[in-house]
Order: sequence, then C-alpha cells, then structure tokens
Amino acid sequence: MTEEIVLTLVKESLEKIKMVRFRALGSSMFPFIKNGDIITVKYINSKDIVIGDILLYQRDEKFFVHRLIDKRRNNNNIYYITKGDNLPNSDLPIEISSIKGKVVEIQNDKRRISLDSLKMKIVNYSIAKILTFLIFYIIYILKKLKHVFKLK
Repeated sequence: MTEEIVLTLVKESLEKIKMVRFRALGSSMFPFIKNGDIITVKYINSKDIVIGDILLYQRDEKFFVHRLIDKRRNNNNIYYITKGDNLPNSDLPIEISSIKGKVVEIQNDKRRISLDSLKMKIVNYSIAKILTFLIFYIIYILKKLKHVFKLK
C-alpha cells in the first residue's frame, strides 16, 4: 500500500468509526511507544484535549504521533505544541484542524497499556511537564554559554 492510501484509510476510519489501529513506525516517541507497537487512536473533541495526551496529527500530508506539551492562545486561536519524547525540540505549533485523534492504547507482544486510566493520565501529564522544563532549561543554559564564551 502506498503512503497516500494509508493516510486516506486512517482519515476515513477516524471520520466514520471514530477509531483506528495501526503499527507505529519510527522512534520519535521511544521508549513510550516503540517502533512496531500497535497503537489505537480515537477521535477526540477539542475540549477533551489535555496536556500529556499523545496526539495523531497531520502536517504536509504526513501523520505524526507526538505528545502535547503546551497549549497557547493567540487572539481567538488556540495552538497546540507537541513533541516527540525522543526528539530534542518541540514541533511547530498546530491548530485543532490538524489533530485527527488521541492515542488511547499501546500494545505489543509484552504489554497492553490503556492511556485512559487515571494513573496513565498522571504519567503522561508528568512527562509533558518534564519535557517542557527540559526544553526551557536547555535553552537557558545555551544562552548562558553563549554569553560566557561571547558567541554571536
């Protein structure tokens, strides 16, 4: 199957039955989601999106599964900031129209994790806050180093 056909099938499944399962590819969410894990994504209303959720979103005809680390309001628009757990930087902001769903389950040969439990919601929120802090701290340190070494 071509990537275009897969994208169309995922979109249609979320629109019609509000849920889709597929095999995760890549390592951007490692170790939380591993390459080859089967993830279940459920359609979600914008009012139900919270910090820590792992979102499926579309950008430039590609899908990404990354964690929501922040929401920002600019005038009447809300922008969502996501980040792959295993990536150094956050993603560019996205609007609600780009968000296709939320990961509600991760499964492989050894485990099946429901992300809707209170325990996992707390874990996901905590990871998001730690990632946000680390990004801020790294930027702060880089600015200090730049000043110390008088770099341009």
